[in-house]
Amino acid sequence: MNHRLLLLTMLCGLLTISARTMADEATSSKPATKPIAGPFVHVALYTFKADAPMGTVAAFVAEAEKCFGEIESVRTFRIGKPATKATPREYMIDPKNAYHVGIVLTFDNFDGMAEYGNDQRHNELKKKYAKYFEKIVAYDFE
Repeated sequence: MNHRLLLLTMLCGLLTISARTMADEATSSKPATKPIAGPFVHVALYTFKADAPMGTVAAFVAEAEKCFGEIESVRTFRIGKPATKATPREYMIDPKNAYHVGIVLTFDNFDGMAEYGNDQRHNELKKKYAKYFEKIVAYDFE
C-alpha cells in the first residue's frame, strides 16, 4: 500500500513539474516580430547643402539627440547616417543615398507626433539649421 502511495505521489510530482515546464516554455517563446515602442512612426531624411560649414551635420545630430530625448511624446528615436552596406540599388527610390542624416521617431499616435512638431525645442532646432538643409523627405506610418 505504501509503495502505491509513494508511486502515486511521485507521478503527481512529475506531472506538476512537466506542466510548469511546458507553461514556462509557452510564455517565454519569442514573438515572430519585435514591435517598436510607439505605433506611430515618423521617418525624416535630411540632405544638407554642399556649402554648409564643416561640422554642421555632427552638431545637428548632437542637438537633435538632446532635443528628442527631452520631448515627452517621443517614445523612441534613432539618428544615423546612410549605411555603407544597404538595400540593393535596384530596390531604392534614390539609389545614390543622397542624404546625410536619417531620423526615426516613434509616438503613441498622431497627436504625440503633433505635440513633438509643435514643441518649442523642436522648432528652435529646425529654425537654427533650416538655412543648411537642401532637402527634407519625411514619411509617417502606423
